[in-house]
Amino acid sequence: MASIFQPRFGEDRYPVGRFILERSRALGITRSDLVRRLGYRDIGSGHRALSEVLLTGVMPRHVAKHLANALDIEDALVESVIGATTLQKCDEARRRRVESERAHLASFRPHLQVQTERAVPSPIFVAALLTVARLRIVCLPDEALTANEEARDNIIKTIIIEHWRENGGHV
Repeated sequence: MASIFQPRFGEDRYPVGRFILERSRALGITRSDLVRRLGYRDIGSGHRALSEVLLTGVMPRHVAKHLANALDIEDALVESVIGATTLQKCDEARRRRVESERAHLASFRPHLQVQTERAVPSPIFVAALLTVARLRIVCLPDEALTANEEARDNIIKTIIIEHWRENGGHV
């Protein structure tokens, strides 16, 4: 007798994967049985498609079209499981975005960026902007961040004037 559908590492991460695994067990079918029920003639290709669904939660049209019949359930149930998977994937994406923003905020250092009035930069100007960070980026001291508005403005004005004097108003 063929072995009953067993989850592999990570295949039960998403609702659609857990649902397919549990429903296949309840029906007593194997992976190959499910692949055949999904309409695949090339079993290897079907196994790859099934693994992709289980691991990523992404449902190809062909699989979505035949999944309800393959698992002997209503289309509405499959749609709700796919919806739950979509919500989980959105939550995961939001969490990754928040983590990325937190990491950026933790490493961000406020600075001033020198802009030019040139509409069309010369090649030497482009080279300077790309290679000489000290001419185009002016770091702000920490006290500029914690000072009140008037003190902060004075600190920043002083830094701008010093930068302009050091460079003669030119890049």
